[in-house]
Amino acid sequence: SPTPCCSTWASAKPPASPTPFPPDSGESEQAGGDCGGSDAFSPESGGNGERGAAVGCALVSLIVQKYGGSSVADATSVKRVARRIVDTKKAGNDVVVVVSAMGDTTDELLDLANEVSPLPPGRELDMLLTAGERISMAVLAMAIHDLGAEARSYTGSQAGLITDSAHGAARIIDVTPGRISEAIEQGAIPIVAGFQGVAQDSKDITTL
Repeated sequence: SPTPCCSTWASAKPPASPTPFPPDSGESEQAGGDCGGSDAFSPESGGNGERGAAVGCALVSLIVQKYGGSSVADATSVKRVARRIVDTKKAGNDVVVVVSAMGDTTDELLDLANEVSPLPPGRELDMLLTAGERISMAVLAMAIHDLGAEARSYTGSQAGLITDSAHGAARIIDVTPGRISEAIEQGAIPIVAGFQGVAQDSKDITTL
């Protein structure tokens, strides 16, 4: 079967947090570089500034994988992705996964909102749209459990992604990844919902 599309970064030490990602088509490529190391977590590559070694060139302690919507579009795709994640874990790596909503879920939810209201309130729209990632993170965690590994799903809020209050275009202002770090230390695979966080002042769900 074809390899699912994802982005993969590797680091010699755990990063401060998993990188938040907006929903996308999943048509991204694995990060690469020479064996001397690459800026796998640099802002230019979509990471968080940590230096990392290219996958396959050296032993790594943490791998962050991001799967877009087309990679988890249906049950078969979710099971394929779960197998890849478990194989990475069994190879001796710690793994953090960031996942988008399944297939066209985000677009379908947006269409639904526009059918109900021509101008949906930003707060409620964010609450609706983030449901897509919550579905995908939960079913992916279930599929991983079925393969004998422990996975724990986390919303952006649970993962500690703190944002401003700009609904629909929030910016991350702080990250408190305590629960993610704890899960890794306990041997679990954190599955983090992309595209979302929580506003620092109002505590409302936000989309990035």
